[in-house]
Amino acid sequence: DGAASRFEVRTPPSGSAVRGTTFRTSVDKTGERAMTEVVDGRVRVTAAGRHSDVGAAHGLVAVVGK
Repeated sequence: DGAASRFEVRTPPSGSAVRGTTFRTSVDKTGERAMTEVVDGRVRVTAAGRHSDVGAAHGLVAVVGK
């Protein structure tokens, strides 16, 4: 349903939720570091109990326990 749909990615250190956007996310081999990069739109990343809204052309790295 386009922008009305919600998509979530959950990794050990973080979770990312998006609507109508383009982004990339990856986790390192240990599963302790997750990287989220936003190409277009906005992504809400939740890590360590905190929320961060990440806009286009920006990224965030989350590490377990930090």
